[in-house]
Amino acid sequence: MRMTFHPILFAIIPPLFILVNNLDEVNYRDIFLPLLVIVAISLALWFILKIILKNTIKSALIVSLGLVSFFSYGHYFNLIYEFAKDLGFGQNRYLLVPFIVTLVVGTIYLIKTQRLLNNLNTITNVMSLAIIFIIIINIGTFEFQNSNIFLKNTESVELIRPESPPDVYYIILDKYAGAITLNELFNYNNHEFLDFLKSRGFQMSNESYSNYPSTTNSLASSLNMNYVHNLIDVPSNFTSDWPNNYLTSNNMVMKNFKSLGYEIVVFNSGISLTDTLPAEDKNLCGQEFLNYDILNQLFETSMLNPISVFLSHDQIRENRLCVFSELTKIVPQMNKPVFVFAHMMLPHSPYIFGENGERVNPESLVVKLEGDDDNYLGYLDQLKFTNKKMRETINGILENSETKPIIIIQSDHGYNSGFDWEYTFENNDSKMIKQAMRNINAYYLPQEGGSAFYDGITPVNTFRIIFNEYFGGNYPLLEDKMYFNTYDRPNAYKDVTSFIDKRK
Repeated sequence: MRMTFHPILFAIIPPLFILVNNLDEVNYRDIFLPLLVIVAISLALWFILKIILKNTIKSALIVSLGLVSFFSYGHYFNLIYEFAKDLGFGQNRYLLVPFIVTLVVGTIYLIKTQRLLNNLNTITNVMSLAIIFIIIINIGTFEFQNSNIFLKNTESVELIRPESPPDVYYIILDKYAGAITLNELFNYNNHEFLDFLKSRGFQMSNESYSNYPSTTNSLASSLNMNYVHNLIDVPSNFTSDWPNNYLTSNNMVMKNFKSLGYEIVVFNSGISLTDTLPAEDKNLCGQEFLNYDILNQLFETSMLNPISVFLSHDQIRENRLCVFSELTKIVPQMNKPVFVFAHMMLPHSPYIFGENGERVNPESLVVKLEGDDDNYLGYLDQLKFTNKKMRETINGILENSETKPIIIIQSDHGYNSGFDWEYTFENNDSKMIKQAMRNINAYYLPQEGGSAFYDGITPVNTFRIIFNEYFGGNYPLLEDKMYFNTYDRPNAYKDVTSFIDKRK
């Protein structure tokens, strides 16, 4: 009996490929739904073709050819796009042609051929098994490496819940650049939004910096109130971001609020790192079993690439708008004090909001900074839209709160695009370091809590101050320092505090 199983394996491969290329960030459960859907559609198509053709092998080969063609197009597009663009045919309508021709011609051949296809079926079985085997080896290697990582003990501090505990909002605006960067790089004065924050009672440093230049390190640090290298025993040449992601998922801040009887409300960010967190009691603006990031990657690496903007970005727009809307409604719905964590992927790409929230097709925005892989016009418009919605949100939170809440608005890093990360790391390029790490860092601290604020505070000390001032903690404040690393070397930290001269 000749076994035929390659259509099932080729249906499994696309989600597994996304997983294995994002093991640092993606949870295994995130691929379950797309994997199930792709396998179900493939089996249904195989069954229908088998009835029509009355040939198991032919129908199986057609399904596998379709799967390979459909889910490899995006990789092919990314591989040759720059070369094809220079030759004048770098658009989908040209690059799709050879794929469609191959699929049609191959399908017609398989249907009409009178040759036995047993050998081709065996070869296809072996190919699909080999790819699955390679993926499993990569996953196993990743798990083995991470099993040898040890987390150092964190501080244990006794906290006291006050008689009227304040609600706490921690809002992360991803990639929101500091005021100086916006002036220097974008020729944009952000005084209107900053003046609004001050008018509502927020305190801000004259010039603020994140502790790290990227999201994973920054959130792991701020949510654990410590520098990540103080919490993780890992060699500097270790290339996985898993330790930082683990720290973010199992963070001390949420554990502390849990111990104080708080409800933990998390907003689905649309990315695996912060779409759900173990400590959460309530998750808003997400869809169970659906990860927008995984879905977007599947669309972009398939023949749906030309319309992936329309397929995925509507969902992303809905998610972002939902967060703004729901942030103002939380407190009236809860019977307990709440700690709200909202990691908003704004003004971060994709740039799908115009200045006033109008729908934007990212492919239509072509104005770019020289050498920048980000979109200059899109970023600035989306930042202006973020400002507008944040004004509405802050007003709504304050109006709906019976007891004055604590509100922290931070960006995890600055505008970290448009430069050579490795060159900046090796040559201590202070201009680029500042660009990557200048952030927004605003504190609404009611009662007497504002007296603990100081100019130059960085996110690592944010919750040390909050727990000390409002919950009877005795966390010592850490020296505010900045560490630079790169995407290729996420665990090699260079102290760049001395290269950031705040007086200039």
